[in-house]
Parts: sequence; structure tokens; C-alpha cells
Amino acid sequence: MTHAATLRPRSTTTKTMGYLAAGMATALATAHLTIYTIGYLNTPDTPISAYLLGGVAIAAMALVFAGAALKLTRTSGPQRWRRTLLTLCWTAALLLAFQTLMIALQTPGLLIQPAGPGPWSLVGGPAFAVFAWRSRRRRPRT
Repeated sequence: MTHAATLRPRSTTTKTMGYLAAGMATALATAHLTIYTIGYLNTPDTPISAYLLGGVAIAAMALVFAGAALKLTRTSGPQRWRRTLLTLCWTAALLLAFQTLMIALQTPGLLIQPAGPGPWSLVGGPAFAVFAWRSRRRRPRT
């Protein structure tokens, strides 16, 4: 008899980390898009491509990461897109951790400014990592 990998019920900690990761990614997207939109509207010589790539595309990717964390948090049992969602969560963890490191090395003051990417990345990166780690498949104990 073979044992197929199954999911254990999600703990409250795992759900909390998933919701925290999704919230941080959503807040990062909102702050990023707001600041880029205000900058674009106040600077008439900025090309639309710079706004779309630097503002809208980054915010959309952060929302994709948030959606992956939410989907993985809210669904239970085997699902078709599980590996893709976990990959997105791990990618978000790595990108946000790298962004936090770059901010800390260049301008550490941005880590505590809510209008910048610092606090959202500082909390969101580890939240995504812990959530992805706790959401991996485990074999049932025998």
C-alpha cells in the first residue's frame, strides 16, 4: 500500500502568516502605485512607459503575490495549482527579503517610512517565507 502525500489541517499560525503576507503585499502594492501615480501626475515630462513599468507592473506583481498567499490560505485539500502558489510565495519571500537588504544597505531610513517599501518588505518577506514553509506538503505520520 502506498501513502499519498496529504495535507494536515492548517494551524491558526499558518493562516495568520498567510493573511499577514497577503496584507503586506497588498499594502506594498497600494503604497507603490499611489506614490508612482502622484509622481507621474506631478512630473509632466515622465514617459508613460516609466509609469507603467515602474508603478503599475510592480503593484500588479505584488497583488499577484497577495492573491497567491490568500488562495493558499483559504483553500484546503489537494489542489491543482498548489505548486504554482507555493512557488509564488517563495518568490515573494526572496524578492521582499532582497529588497529589504538593498534598502538597509542604501538608505536605512526608508525601512521605517510607511510611504516607502521598507516596512511592507521588512514584515512581508519573513511572513511569506514562514507561510510557504508551513504550507508545504507533508507525509502523514505512521
